[in-house]
Parts: sequence; structure tokens; C-alpha cells
Amino acid sequence: RARHQFRQFARRAHLKFCPGCTAMIEKTCGCNIMQCPCGRRFSWGSAESVEPCRTLHWRERGLRYWGTTCKGCSHIATAKLIAWRVLVVGPVALVGGAAVAAIVLGTAVVAVVVPAVVCTGMAIAYEPVRLLRQEKHNRFIKAMRDTPSKLGAILWTIFWEDD
Repeated sequence: RARHQFRQFARRAHLKFCPGCTAMIEKTCGCNIMQCPCGRRFSWGSAESVEPCRTLHWRERGLRYWGTTCKGCSHIATAKLIAWRVLVVGPVALVGGAAVAAIVLGTAVVAVVVPAVVCTGMAIAYEPVRLLRQEKHNRFIKAMRDTPSKLGAILWTIFWEDD
């Protein structure tokens, strides 16, 4: 019974062993660089836990909410991490990717539709003028035809072309 209570305390307090003298150490605040009374300096994250941790931790750098487990974590913590990534992070990334795809596709549709809508009436109105001037091509029809490809080239440069 006493051993079970100690194990629960060690897990909750997140006690770790000093790599130098194997004394149990509790971190209550501050940075991750520790110094044991024996004089050994070490990183809290690299120290071995007294009792395997069951907690999912947030990363300090990079993709914070991708999550991580500590050194010597239990199988429960690993299962929590997998569940977190599959059930929360994965769908969020999928929805975010779909939103980006919708924005790009919507921009492409606008790039095709707007010139057609704007220039059609002008092309019809300009046609008698073009005939009187004896011009070879209707400049508004040319704008309808060229604008989507120019906008497409700009979008390609912005989103996909490497520097």
C-alpha cells in the first residue's frame, strides 16, 4: 500500500533521478537546466523519471500542439499522444488544408469569371467601333482570353514557384 502511494506521488510530482547520484529531484519552477546538490548539472527533459509519466506534454519549440512525451514515458502517455494526433491535430490540419485549397480554387474561378463578365458587354459594345476603325481584333475579347492566363501565372508564381 505504501509503495502504491509513493508511486502515485512520484508520478504526480514528476520526480526524476539525478544522472550523477540517482537522487530523486522534484522540479517546482524555473528553466529546464537543473543542478543537483551533488553538483551535477543536467537537462530536466533528459533525466530519467522515477515513475513513468502518463502525461502528454506540449512542445517548447516548433509545432507546439503536435505534442510530445518525455523520456521514459508510459505506454499510456504514448497512447494519449497517438490519440491526440489522430483525433485532434489530423482533422484540424485536414480542414486547414481544405480551406487553403478552397481559397486557391476560388481565386482561380474569380480570375476566369470576372474578366469574362466584365469584358463581354464591352466586347459587344466595341464591335461596331472596331469594324469602323477596321481593326483586326477586338481588344476586349483579347482581354477576356489573356487575363485568366496572366492571373494564373501570377498565382503560380506566388504559391508554387521556388525562389
